[in-house]
Amino acid sequence: MFALQNKILLMRKFIFLFISLASLLFFLSANSCKKHKDVDPLSQLPPETQTGANTFGCVVNGKAFLPKGPSISPILFCYYQFLNNSSDHGYFFGLAGSDKSNSDDVWGIGLYTDSLQIHTGSFNLINNGKGNFFGKYTRVNQGGSFFIILPRLIREQ
Repeated sequence: MFALQNKILLMRKFIFLFISLASLLFFLSANSCKKHKDVDPLSQLPPETQTGANTFGCVVNGKAFLPKGPSISPILFCYYQFLNNSSDHGYFFGLAGSDKSNSDDVWGIGLYTDSLQIHTGSFNLINNGKGNFFGKYTRVNQGGSFFIILPRLIREQ
């Protein structure tokens, strides 16, 4: 009779331990299934500056695009200059950023002017040519490369 009572007690401890572990595993797995909140892409962009802080970011297809990659190659460049020579006359602006974090798949965004002074506002990005704003969206990967002339840039106020 004593052996039967020990077996029943042992069985109760085993059931208690099994239910405790099952409850713990359920709690841990249910807790780890939290849904990730969608992050506003505008909140991921660097703040606007007028100090030459060497930052750049934009939203492409609803996702934040920020230049990144190894420091041995440029990921961001910008210029604004006035040229007055035999082939070029006027203000030239260029701003380009690249995501080189994956060397097999490099993305780039560029905004440019040709012989045109820049100002704040909304701009139509027309094909490359004198007196125009234009933009390029590039991708270079193992399958080749392509670029798209951007049709419109809108700066929200």
